[in-house]
Amino acid sequence: MQIIFRVIDLRSDTLTKPSDLMRKAMAESVVGDDCYKEDPTVNELESYAAKVVGKEAAIFVPSGTMSNLIAENTHNICNGTPLPLEFIDKVCEIAKSNGFAVHMDGARVFNASLKTGQPVPRIVKNCDSVSFCLSKGLGCPVGSILAGSTKLIERAIRCRRVLGGGMRQAGVLAAAGLFALKENIERLHFDHKHTLMIASVYIKALGLSGGQTA
Repeated sequence: MQIIFRVIDLRSDTLTKPSDLMRKAMAESVVGDDCYKEDPTVNELESYAAKVVGKEAAIFVPSGTMSNLIAENTHNICNGTPLPLEFIDKVCEIAKSNGFAVHMDGARVFNASLKTGQPVPRIVKNCDSVSFCLSKGLGCPVGSILAGSTKLIERAIRCRRVLGGGMRQAGVLAAAGLFALKENIERLHFDHKHTLMIASVYIKALGLSGGQTA
């Protein structure tokens, strides 16, 4: 009798892979030269992404590192731990009263939204810009979004190109992002459920006690 072991890699949600339906959307995408703003699928993604997070405009970039670099510096002191909405609002209030803009590295902001029940536009309402990843829990092969004011995104287009992020027929990748934003956000509930199950078993195995963290 042959025993087959299936390995499930749980290192990170960056290891997600496109579903068959996402791959189909990519294969059927209409493309153009995005450096001339002539890729209709990229344009559609950027417009749709801006509406999803409640900002005026957005830009599609290859990575979260690039989107954060184009905006303000970010910190990771909290190691990705979601911050309370009241804390975010207070930071924005203090920053703006002193003439500073606020950028949010919202890599997994949709996870935070589903868990807290707060809509993403409310979470990022007082932030001048926000970036989020398409290539993590949302399941895309590559890409992130930077959203903010129209003026900020107009400047970001130049910065993206200087940083080597100018893409040509990027609609093939943007189609995955569109599919993810329309079809995969609610599926993050399953990730939270599975994460909690794994954490509970781990805590029990170690003989520890703790509350729900997923």
